[in-house]
Amino acid sequence: MGGESFTAPAENLQNALWTLGGVPREHRTDSLSAAYRNLNAEAAADVTHRYEAFCAHFGMIASRNNPGEAHENGSVEAHNNHLKTALDQA
Repeated sequence: MGGESFTAPAENLQNALWTLGGVPREHRTDSLSAAYRNLNAEAAADVTHRYEAFCAHFGMIASRNNPGEAHENGSVEAHNNHLKTALDQA
């Protein structure tokens, strides 16, 4: 994924889920276009399938916001900020 393999973010997300002791119903991301920029079509499809399989393994629905809709990033980033705040307070 453009200098970072699929394994690195998958391991980090897995560790976060284990630390939290649960999983959300939905794992929402931005469109991840930067991650696919340097991949050919076959490699991009492989990453997509691996991400979907990863989410299915944990029972999460994989979703993403729409490319070019910058206002949708706020919903993804807001949840991340809420989580960080809750962890800091704990």
